[in-house]
Amino acid sequence: MSSLRSVFGTILLACCALTLGATAAQAQPPSRLDDRQVEQIMRGVERRSDTFRTSLDAALDRGRLDGTRTEDEINELVREFTGATDNLRERFDGRRSVAADVENVLGRAGRIDAFMRRNRLTVRTQNDWTALRVDLDRLANAYNVSWGWNRPGYPSGGGQQQPYRLSDAQVEAIISRVETRADAYRKSADQALDESRLDGTRTEDELNEFVKAFETATDQLRSRFNDRRSVAADVENVLDRAVQLDRFMGRNALLARAERDWSLLKNELDELSRAYNVTPRWVNRIYSPDSQNTGGRLTGTYRLDVARSDDARAVAERATRDLPNNARQRIMDLLLRRLESPNALAIDQRGRSVTIASSRAPQLTSMQRARAS
Repeated sequence: MSSLRSVFGTILLACCALTLGATAAQAQPPSRLDDRQVEQIMRGVERRSDTFRTSLDAALDRGRLDGTRTEDEINELVREFTGATDNLRERFDGRRSVAADVENVLGRAGRIDAFMRRNRLTVRTQNDWTALRVDLDRLANAYNVSWGWNRPGYPSGGGQQQPYRLSDAQVEAIISRVETRADAYRKSADQALDESRLDGTRTEDELNEFVKAFETATDQLRSRFNDRRSVAADVENVLDRAVQLDRFMGRNALLARAERDWSLLKNELDELSRAYNVTPRWVNRIYSPDSQNTGGRLTGTYRLDVARSDDARAVAERATRDLPNNARQRIMDLLLRRLESPNALAIDQRGRSVTIASSRAPQLTSMQRARAS
């Protein structure tokens, strides 16, 4: 038992050395204020949102826009905004909110702002929207999100011009590959279930439901991308559905082809995540053929759940925002190299020797010494 504790102790120390960035990032909140201050700002946004929605409904019902397509347009924009704020609230309460959640809220608000500038409504509605904008500015500042309602080059009065860091053609190619891999996985999973003991069981129904939900999310992403309205939240929705499938695959052994097709699809989803600057939701262990039946040993390749760590770039930006311009970028780059966590860890335990390597660090080998109990 003492020898086993020694093995785990060394592994823990090595992991700490390889993932120092993830630990350091977790120590800082995603906002520049404390939780109580951010909570007050969010309550203000929620309160102002309710007030604006009430006055907007009254203005539409009594104005020339009642019953028109324009009324349907603003109602849809308000629904999307409400959904984004609800998502932010849920993630904040779960201590998982990040700047991307606030950017999603502001992107929806930018479209409402464009509508308000195109259409003359009541003075009360205009005043309520102006008051809500003030609280949204405070929210953006709290999360260190760059924002401007009338900034040139920003669509709909606010938000980034693109939610992704690649060109349209590159993102289009990634989404197409996700769709292709998803089709291949669905076919191989269907075949695997038909040829297994799960055929006709509740478990088969469960997988079919997960696949249906995933396809709905990817269809929505495709539709919104084609309309140039896709945001990080659309990708997060796809990934949340993918997590359900990933957990199913982890619980149930299917044919090798289905396992391979799922692994290939996950690789494309990782590319999609990086394009939209979204962290994948899953923690998975990738087993190589020689890592099966190891009697409980830790040998294998592990993908880390970096979602439990804060965004390294946001942390670096907060740490360097007061530095002179000529030194800020250089220091930020140095911090990022230290803070960014690896995507995966490979562990190989052979007797008392443990070798660990990560996607961001070279291989490290440590010999264990047994201690007397």
